[in-house]
Amino acid sequence: MEKNKTLIRKMKDKLWMLVVTAYTVMMLSTPAYASISGSKIMTGTQRLISDATTALMVLSPIASVLLFYEYHRFYLWF
Repeated sequence: MEKNKTLIRKMKDKLWMLVVTAYTVMMLSTPAYASISGSKIMTGTQRLISDATTALMVLSPIASVLLFYEYHRFYLWF
């Protein structure tokens, strides 16, 4: 019975420390608001994503035709 009381007390202490730490972190953190929409890294990332999707749109029909051809070539011979 005494072990349970000490265990519960230790758990309460740890939970209290966790709550106090979380509260302190939330109160001391300073939000930073920055506009990154016009930055070089953002515009470069947008262009990279655009180029990658364009390349995939070109390559996907080619790959599907090749896979279709290979599939039918394999199953027609066996």
